[in-house]
Amino acid sequence: MINHEITILANKIESHYPKEIRKFLSISKKSRSEQLYKLIVSAKNEDQLERGLLFKKIFAKKYSEKNDYLWRNEIRLLKEELEIFLIQKEHEHFSKNNQAYNDWLLMHAFDRLKFSVGMDEKYEVLLKEKDNYASYAFVLDACLLQLNNLLHKVPDLRKRMNEYPALIKASKLVLNDMVSAYSAKLNMQSSYYNWIAYNHKLEQREDLLLNEYHIYLEKNPISNFYNHFAQSFTISSDPNSFEKQFFI
Repeated sequence: MINHEITILANKIESHYPKEIRKFLSISKKSRSEQLYKLIVSAKNEDQLERGLLFKKIFAKKYSEKNDYLWRNEIRLLKEELEIFLIQKEHEHFSKNNQAYNDWLLMHAFDRLKFSVGMDEKYEVLLKEKDNYASYAFVLDACLLQLNNLLHKVPDLRKRMNEYPALIKASKLVLNDMVSAYSAKLNMQSSYYNWIAYNHKLEQREDLLLNEYHIYLEKNPISNFYNHFAQSFTISSDPNSFEKQFFI
């Protein structure tokens, strides 16, 4: 068990969040998960992590191949609890350190409530502060939420048509920002790789993404779904009309 992923994960969590994880497990109402966690992180040597010993302490009976399913299930449950804990910790971290994350969450909350005034407010903040926040993915998602919300926000079709162009333009600009930002992050990793290769007299190099980035749009499950959906609205007079059109 010393090299088992649950042992490694539990010990890493214990070293970072000893008080928080114990409090979390104590209120999770999964006593066996809490007991197994404590047994793992308090083990002094490999013998104390022996599967049969841990199994007997948790289930009060001897381990066998016949009841191995109990052991595997307990490992699964503990892993789920630890992952839930880490999700909460990451949420706390992002919420404390990234206002764009909070505004993005509120955009989704307001969208669920169909609270257009709140969505307008957070959208404007995210768009205005997009470079300061440097969280373009959150801003882009907020742009798309705002576009979706037009149907509920502006029931009058003629007025709604006047709203689309500015929102679509803003979305495209943020998309460019996001691609540029992630390209730069990738450039940093590529440059580091190239630096190592150079200093070790290796020939391989990775090209950097500079000034322009041209791609073929991938046909992945998400793009396929939305492109097929978009085809249902297309009756043409171009712009860039789909070759095939579906009507609903």
